Amino acid sequence: MKNKKSNLLVIVPVTRLYGKELNLRNWILKVSSPEISVLLVHDLQDSITSNVLRKIILEASNPRIQMIEGTYNSPGLARNEGIGFLESEWMWFVDADDLPQIDEGLAIIEKADPDTEVLIGDYSINFSKSSSKQPTMTHLHSLESVAMNPGMWRMIFRSNSIGQTKFTNHKMGEDQLFLLRFGIFQRRVKFFNTPIYDYFKNVDGQLTSRRDNIVEIMGVISETFIIFEKASGGTKKLIGIMLVRQLITFLKNSSFGETIRVLRKTPNKISILRMKNILIFIYSLILVCRYKLECND
Repeated sequence: MKNKKSNLLVIVPVTRLYGKELNLRNWILKVSSPEISVLLVHDLQDSITSNVLRKIILEASNPRIQMIEGTYNSPGLARNEGIGFLESEWMWFVDADDLPQIDEGLAIIEKADPDTEVLIGDYSINFSKSSSKQPTMTHLHSLESVAMNPGMWRMIFRSNSIGQTKFTNHKMGEDQLFLLRFGIFQRRVKFFNTPIYDYFKNVDGQLTSRRDNIVEIMGVISETFIIFEKASGGTKKLIGIMLVRQLITFLKNSSFGETIRVLRKTPNKISILRMKNILIFIYSLILVCRYKLECND
């Protein structure tokens, strides 16, 4: 049975969480506002995680915290299952191993303009195997910063703006494709200094650390190429930045043999970079390299 419409729905895809549930439990137990609903979408890959999630929900004793289960085999398809399951004015996609600051997220919603479609907050990066914590990246209040760091976990979407936009089944980079299909660079966006998210890096089992998912990112790169070619003006430059970062991620995490095999299968993708796009692509590459040097990323 669906709850009464809430102001904010937090959708959390979860899989194989046993032994790594501390962050999820910590923030779930703090949810108290009747304006917030939480939907845990469990991608069934083991039997233990289901029991862990049920215990957390039981401990929270909050009727607005619910769970659905199914076999989705990707975080994107799990999120799709959550979209529309509960009605809300705003929607926030967060990861199960991070720490969203729920009250702060609700606070920036209260400051949103009536026509704003996406709210983008501040965030920090935590390194799970050390006590270090890195504050927000530079150039936060710009679409260029979104292209450089397209972490959708720091974005809260007005639900009716999402429309028919869906996530793909890619296990890596599916969030970037969602943002591109959504047209993030043409949307009415509002930035906030308010920290709303603690992102954790180097988490055991994190998708970005699995080599078998790195090769799969070529499917994301292929679609990004097509979107890049069709774009124009400043939007093309921003998509170019995302494209360059995707390529760097693939090359950095793939062996030479993997790179050659993938390129042999996709020779037509490089041809998409027609001469008129070369300069924009090079410009994006320079921006990314400069950014990585400044941030030591």
